[in-house]
Amino acid sequence: MKYPDDVYDRIWLPDTIVGFTTSAWEPFRASYNSDTLSSNIYKPPYPVMATAVRPVNGLNSLNFSVDSDYRRQPFYVYMHFAEIETLAPGQKREFDIYINDGPWRLNVTADYLQPNTIFSTYAVSADLRQLNFSIRATEESTRRPPILNAIEVHEVLELQSPTPTNQSEGDQGNS
Repeated sequence: MKYPDDVYDRIWLPDTIVGFTTSAWEPFRASYNSDTLSSNIYKPPYPVMATAVRPVNGLNSLNFSVDSDYRRQPFYVYMHFAEIETLAPGQKREFDIYINDGPWRLNVTADYLQPNTIFSTYAVSADLRQLNFSIRATEESTRRPPILNAIEVHEVLELQSPTPTNQSEGDQGNS
């Protein structure tokens, strides 16, 4: 999926892409339409936010990884969450997010039909050519497993040498 569904022209792919490995999870979908699912500044498209994954077999964590071509490769991560299930009164979905077994964000909640984007303010590094994620239900989560609607992983690439501008390209507008 991409533009016109995504105003930033991002391309959204399902979890079957090469280099993306997961633990056992199942997809599920919202049974209603709501424009609020795309209402934060990151504007994740409605079709993306109207779906999510959750662990299967009573597991309380989602575990997955993204492969890298380079050891210690830096990445920026954006995770998008929104509660798309109607929870019973008193129920709560809360989870902690770990990257490479270290705590990254704690006590994250998915609010009903409200997008919540959690992002890295610094580059996180792949550990041995793999960036490992774990989203784990907290003790406060009332029998609700964690969910994930979408994730963006942006690889930081360093230019080996600067590419100079050709002087003749700059002079073309001066004639």
